[in-house]
Amino acid sequence: MCRHSFLALEYLAFQAAEFGTPVQRTGPARVVLRCLEQRGATDAERARILRMGVAADLAAGWADSARLRLARATGGSAGRERDLWVLLAHATGLPALGDWHSAAERVRGRLDAAADTDAVAHWLLARLGVDRSRHAATLARLAPGKRGPLPASLAADLEARDALARRDTTRALRLWDGATRRYAVLSVPLELVASLWPLRLDMARVAAASGDSTIAPRACRSFETLMGYVDQVVQPEVQRLCQATPVK
Repeated sequence: MCRHSFLALEYLAFQAAEFGTPVQRTGPARVVLRCLEQRGATDAERARILRMGVAADLAAGWADSARLRLARATGGSAGRERDLWVLLAHATGLPALGDWHSAAERVRGRLDAAADTDAVAHWLLARLGVDRSRHAATLARLAPGKRGPLPASLAADLEARDALARRDTTRALRLWDGATRRYAVLSVPLELVASLWPLRLDMARVAAASGDSTIAPRACRSFETLMGYVDQVVQPEVQRLCQATPVK
């Protein structure tokens, strides 16, 4: 198994996550992840392997394993990945993966020390209310740039959440619906939120709760196939949520 190339192993891991049975995902698929850990040659590859491992752990309900995996990770990219996971878990209702306040401080420090173009970091900090106006403004500035559709979609998510806070469910759903129709296609399979699963999940939650018979089925359909490897972390909730939502 471990003689396969890095790309082939990534492909096998993705196929197992999408099509494997629970036994296959917690058995042979874990072997593939261990092979990937052995084959990771660069800091970026090791961070991607960490992302995949944490996603697989959470999908299996193994939050303790995910926390242990994050704690033992080394390297600069792994540090960023760890902190983003901690923030993401808190922002989306996943099991806690660490002290999000400390992670937020480290992420803020990285943003202050480097080019201010990390859309995901700005989005997470804004979504968690950490210096929200500053990070929301930076994200809005990045949105019309040449970094693909992700910054614009994440900025729309913040607008949707503002609308929801004002109890304007219709506007919130309209914003999410528009934001989740554009993707950075090449980044979707293996990036943390490029598939926009947090937006699609919130859209499904709110649409189902409000009885929206148009947007709720679309949100549920968006999870029928695994767009991104990380999407699997919310599959159990999506299945429960969408069982009562007729999918047209």
